[in-house]
Amino acid sequence: MIKKFLFGVILSVMMISSLSGCGKTDDKSESYKNNTESGADIDLFKNKDDKKETLIKEDAEDTILDDFRTEPNTPEELAYVAYEEYLNDGSYGEITSYEFVYIDDDDIPELVMVPGNGCLALSYHNGEVVQLCYSSATFFDYVERQGYFRYGGMYREDYYGRLSSEQVEVVAYYNPVRDTDGNYTENKTYYLGSIENSKEVSKDEYDAYISSLGDFTSLLDDGIKYTSMYDAYKALVGISDEETFSEDEAWKEAYYNSYEFYDDVTTEYYIVDPNNDGIPEVIMEDVDGAKKIFYLDKFNTLRDLGWGYPIYEGASGCIYIGTEISPQQIMNNAVFTEYDYSEETGTWVANNQLEIALDDDWEERLPGGYDNSEGQLFKDSDYCSYKVNGKDYSSYEEAANAFSKEYAGGAVQEINTYNGNYKSYNYNQFKQAILDYGLETYEPLMYQVTKFEFKDGRLDVVADNAPKLENDSLQSFEISYPIAADCKWYSKFEGNIEGITTYDYICKCQQERRNDYDTLDKIGLTMGEASFFLGIKVKDGVIVEIYLDYAL
Repeated sequence: MIKKFLFGVILSVMMISSLSGCGKTDDKSESYKNNTESGADIDLFKNKDDKKETLIKEDAEDTILDDFRTEPNTPEELAYVAYEEYLNDGSYGEITSYEFVYIDDDDIPELVMVPGNGCLALSYHNGEVVQLCYSSATFFDYVERQGYFRYGGMYREDYYGRLSSEQVEVVAYYNPVRDTDGNYTENKTYYLGSIENSKEVSKDEYDAYISSLGDFTSLLDDGIKYTSMYDAYKALVGISDEETFSEDEAWKEAYYNSYEFYDDVTTEYYIVDPNNDGIPEVIMEDVDGAKKIFYLDKFNTLRDLGWGYPIYEGASGCIYIGTEISPQQIMNNAVFTEYDYSEETGTWVANNQLEIALDDDWEERLPGGYDNSEGQLFKDSDYCSYKVNGKDYSSYEEAANAFSKEYAGGAVQEINTYNGNYKSYNYNQFKQAILDYGLETYEPLMYQVTKFEFKDGRLDVVADNAPKLENDSLQSFEISYPIAADCKWYSKFEGNIEGITTYDYICKCQQERRNDYDTLDKIGLTMGEASFFLGIKVKDGVIVEIYLDYAL
């Protein structure tokens, strides 16, 4: 059994404040803060025996198979799950850097996290997580597979520790010497041995002992390496960030590996398949509503139809692209082009073109209060002229019918995400839009979820429309699907994957959020909690992804 590693170091209030508030209740946070401010000694290095919860009960009919978070086997898997459960209570606040390293000579990796002004290092032995370090240190160094590590810096103290299969102990440290006014001096006192049983030695003796420990590697030499525990884990076990695709998804790979797309908060991507060939078109829309249409030809070469606004999807499979025309945006002319897909060439081909030209003196003749709310000006032959494929027409109605009976009859749907009138789920991350195409996606607020239960080989999820929130966009649903053996279980923050989650943890969150919803009045339902989502993605009748998403 590993002994508790008690350095007896009292952390400052500043350190505790910097590591507070991630995922814990207000009451728990306040209690932690008050205990710190009282000046009482706190055992910051104790083992957390209460973190030994079973992830999912072992009944054969209720077991989700082949997911290492529920049935970890390798040393890396066991350590990951144990560390994640240990950190789930949020007592350690915001952590900005994660790295897995091998400090002692076994095959179980240690986890070192270096927040803004502190350090937390964990080891896993004999079914327990033990803290190697939790202090206001500004660095952490170690000798790979030799068991030695070092941390310190903020208060000019350095501690050297040794991790072995039997125990964790301090083996050397030094302290600065203060003058009578309490100020630090250049002098130090040096010690070999544990804090409880140490021997003061000379600097030469101290330096000679430290040199004998081996060559220390600093985790901060290259700055913050991994900003999520999951990214650190993928690097440890060699999981690639690149997606792999089956032969029938070659089009996904072609899109996924292209460089024509960019992700930012002002860009939306959504997927359409007007010709119903199973290989969709990608529309990229900027914040002003302008859109660019990309597609793949029969050789999976990326092509585009250029920018346009508005863009319509026709019921017959055609695409209609306009040039910067809207009822509120009067231009000197407008052009609509009808595109049809050619199976022979594998390309979209322009069939017809409608040109609308405003008269040169339209502004002088337009009466006051003219109603242009529905683009009436462009349909008014008193102020415009019309051509279809170069031929003149006397009215908009005639020209529109000659251009396309479908367009003239209104059997088209404008594709516009920013006006919220398009049916598809929209993304500001292009690759995710491609990966999710063809999936059945559910993303309710956790307040909506009344049931989340895995039983008899199926996951049952029921959600209402959370009427207390008075949000008409929230929809109720009820689903029951089996879970894929390789289902991804993860957590996200504002759309970015942060790490792995578990069935039990989602159950706990669902119960807490629903209890809040049921017991609190509308005023008590905070936006922070309301922005806590449950995500479920289904492919071919099987759940392939389950995630929690926190969005501010």
